[in-house]
Amino acid sequence: MKVARVLLFLILLLLAGYLLLLHNANASYLNLPFLISLPSALVIALALALGWLLGWLPSAVSLWRKERELRRLRRRLLDLEQHRPSYEATRLEPVIPDRTGSFPPPKEQPDYENF
Repeated sequence: MKVARVLLFLILLLLAGYLLLLHNANASYLNLPFLISLPSALVIALALALGWLLGWLPSAVSLWRKERELRRLRRRLLDLEQHRPSYEATRLEPVIPDRTGSFPPPKEQPDYENF
């Protein structure tokens, strides 16, 4: 995870340097419809930031929902584990109340000699 953050920082640093070079090399302004005139590097930076935001926002919302569901499922698991019956061998009463013994009585084998 740490390597990915360092690479992301380097990419952002290179992008900022590229935008700075673009701004210095191309000092003209762009006339955008219904907006004021802006430098071309600023327009590119705003477009990149808006694209990143439009890509990040849905994934962040999805991640938030999945984390919320995971917390809910963990709470449910803890609740179910607390109410789990114990099947220890030292119990005196049977686990199923209507059973009197731990094993069913043996079945009688049919007598095939008398047929």
